[in-house]
Amino acid sequence: MEGGAMNNIMQLDGSTVRSGKMAALPNKRTPQDFAEIIRPKWQANVANILQVCMWLETAKNELGPAGFVKLYRDELRWNKPMISKLLKIASDERVNDADLVSPGKLPAAWTMLYELCRLTDEQFHHGLDTGIIHAGMERKDIKELKPPKPKTEIIRKEKQVTLDDELEDWASRVRDIVWNAMRKTDGKWPSLFARLHEELHELEQNQQQYHASMFSQEEAAQCA
Repeated sequence: MEGGAMNNIMQLDGSTVRSGKMAALPNKRTPQDFAEIIRPKWQANVANILQVCMWLETAKNELGPAGFVKLYRDELRWNKPMISKLLKIASDERVNDADLVSPGKLPAAWTMLYELCRLTDEQFHHGLDTGIIHAGMERKDIKELKPPKPKTEIIRKEKQVTLDDELEDWASRVRDIVWNAMRKTDGKWPSLFARLHEELHELEQNQQQYHASMFSQEEAAQCA
């Protein structure tokens, strides 16, 4: 948080406190108990989504690893990647700022809240200042806050073309060496050159398979 500022943070009961994470509650509850608390709140609104994230953080502390897995896998039917993202939301003080939650400045979708957590402080505050971050924001709005990604796909293809050229050049030179050696030796050591010829043939087949595989990947990417 910039400048050590202290914000009001949403609590499990919907109230707010100054700064921070809520401590785990001392009483021992079961996975079923937590599930009954979480289910009615899920996806109802921003405040409830954030409360669910905090309940998960509390449940993780109370139940231990085995009990926590039972909660999200058996009771809630959620997967581990989803839980990891929800716990990240719970630990991010920016999206849990009550001054943003109460007026409805944040999107009521946990996936969007997670994307906001991935922003740098500079990107996050820029989004607030410009109004890009708002209750109805979509995934395309997140892209406006992030610098464009390098064109890795183009770079990778250029490297593949370079590799193909180098491989073909190497194979051509080896092929010339073999045929010149066979011509100069006038058929001596036939078994050696026969083996070299077989290896060159295998190399050419591997190269053809490689190209076929590359075309298949490109076609699959275009259809995706």
